[in-house]
Amino acid sequence: MSPPVPPTMLLAHVLTALGDWLPRHFGPLLEADRFTDGCAVLARLATPEGAAAASGWLDPPEAARLTDLILARWAVLGPVEVLPLAVVVGPDESHHEYRLATYGLDDGWTARWSGPVTPAADGRTATSTGRDDPDARVTARVFGTSAVGRVILGAHEVRPAHDTRPAHGNRPAQPAPESMR
Repeated sequence: MSPPVPPTMLLAHVLTALGDWLPRHFGPLLEADRFTDGCAVLARLATPEGAAAASGWLDPPEAARLTDLILARWAVLGPVEVLPLAVVVGPDESHHEYRLATYGLDDGWTARWSGPVTPAADGRTATSTGRDDPDARVTARVFGTSAVGRVILGAHEVRPAHDTRPAHGNRPAQPAPESMR
């Protein structure tokens, strides 16, 4: 079993999914004037950036509590449809290796790591090769099954709070090489 996805990341993932699900299932109701303000908030939360901004300032226990509450209330409205998620959790004070954290994947998933790491035999963790390149990125492709069928997920590194290096997702976009245009 893999470690849980960090609570603030899972909350952001659930908020994004809910922001997509509600308009698809309750669109005509949401057009009523009384929901105007709520729909504006929902539109902001429906983006990964908006969901991350809304959840990122919470302490992990509060993020976990809110995630559970949102999922429970969502289940009252209809089927909960949250796609699976995988993230690479970087080393911290209690773990000296990179770990893959997953949500919504069935047991038996596999991973292919990339970056300056050596994967463990089970593929769920990887040890740094010792290269001290601050720009090096650790990623993994996760292959598995979930409620939606077979999936391939791209997992990017989540850096500990004390690590001030930019995370992969926070880097400015680079133009595609000429050969790919």
